[in-house]
Amino acid sequence: MNTKGSRQHSPTPPKQKWQNICLALCILLGILASCETEESFYQPRFPANDVPLTRQALFKPENFFAYTDSTLKAVISALRRVEEEKHFTAPFLLKYGIPLWNFTYQLTEEEETCIFVPLYRLDKPHCIDAIWLLHIKDGWMKFLPLKRDDELIRESDQVFIFDLLSYLVFGEENAQGLTFKPHAQTRSVITVTQCWDVYTGPKDQLEYSYTNCVSHSYWVDDALINNSNWNSEGGGSGDVWIGGGSSGGSGSSSGTPAGNIFKKEADQDSLLWVITENMTARIMEDCLGGDLYSQLKEKVKNNKINLEFDFGKGYSYNWEEHTLHIGLEELEANNLLHEMFHVFQTTQEPISSFKSSMMNREIEAHYAQYLFLQRSAEWTDKKQDKYAKSQRLRATTSLTKYVNQQGHVTTSFLDIFETYISNNVVNAFRQEGYDNYPFKEYSDITNIFPNIKLTTKNCDE
Repeated sequence: MNTKGSRQHSPTPPKQKWQNICLALCILLGILASCETEESFYQPRFPANDVPLTRQALFKPENFFAYTDSTLKAVISALRRVEEEKHFTAPFLLKYGIPLWNFTYQLTEEEETCIFVPLYRLDKPHCIDAIWLLHIKDGWMKFLPLKRDDELIRESDQVFIFDLLSYLVFGEENAQGLTFKPHAQTRSVITVTQCWDVYTGPKDQLEYSYTNCVSHSYWVDDALINNSNWNSEGGGSGDVWIGGGSSGGSGSSSGTPAGNIFKKEADQDSLLWVITENMTARIMEDCLGGDLYSQLKEKVKNNKINLEFDFGKGYSYNWEEHTLHIGLEELEANNLLHEMFHVFQTTQEPISSFKSSMMNREIEAHYAQYLFLQRSAEWTDKKQDKYAKSQRLRATTSLTKYVNQQGHVTTSFLDIFETYISNNVVNAFRQEGYDNYPFKEYSDITNIFPNIKLTTKNCDE
């Protein structure tokens, strides 16, 4: 942590979730909704049913990931990680075009979110001929580029999705001359209207007479697509961990697990809030984490913690602003627990005391995080390798030889433990970013981790 607190961790490796019918679910669950569930779907790009869409101003992105729509923050961060590993954007641009992130069409149900991203090419004026399909569920995002003339699209008669995105980007100037608006039926139907202006008179003196329009309604066939390939060649397809758990829904508020300790602003991204809810739920499943949550809930009930999401891996807690910062590149429950532990520490003593012993508190928070982590699904081979390679993290794991999971020092090591902490553990932390942290000699080495004792008193050894 800097003067206010920060540290870094690594993402969870992938798991396989959806196979052949994923694309069908993405479109089908979003558009072909029954009247019972239609209320739960989010269609942010459509106004009232009787008002046609108008998206006249084209957003011209400066780069592949340029966006201003804050709801896409977690999505963009995840795809940036993929780019850092696979460097797919250059061939993707040549083959499909540049993403227009501010003109996406989103469909969300309780358990999943589908995002259709229009891909723009200069040689295709006023027409979207390629899209990027993103499907998010259980913290994982699958992504797949599709072209208007793909066999998959033609056989399922889903070309209208490309027309819809053309209308979202170009408005009434779209090359197909189509107008879109939602349809008032028991199903979520998209109505496409194509109009022609009719003129009369001599060729060089035409006068407008009337406008003729033809409307068609579309929804997706139940038998849509059984063979979508989420790992096709050419880049831009695959899956990536986006964080937390299920990514759908409209978010939560006061009274939910996260809402009991964190403040949710009215304009906060619902996707990131759901991720926070799921990380909080994981913390509560652990004995130490559950006790920490319960006690912190009482401590902050009249002054809930502010949340801010930042690009990168850094987590921190700023006690002056009462704000916890979360790094989008490592949305893991163990990282969140670490910062929650710092919040709890500041509620147990005056800030002046906390500031004068920040190294002591940092070592305690690291140990609490490690105790939680090794019992969780986040304790992966990659995470274990990270702990093995870091001097600071190796020093953290070595504490298990001297201190049990309730924070009590083993009696047989009392004579040497304080020297070990001062000469080994503190020095290891100072070598990796904590060189300016004040360390206070312990008045009672048996009480080295008082807050771990408080949050594990109901836990078994």
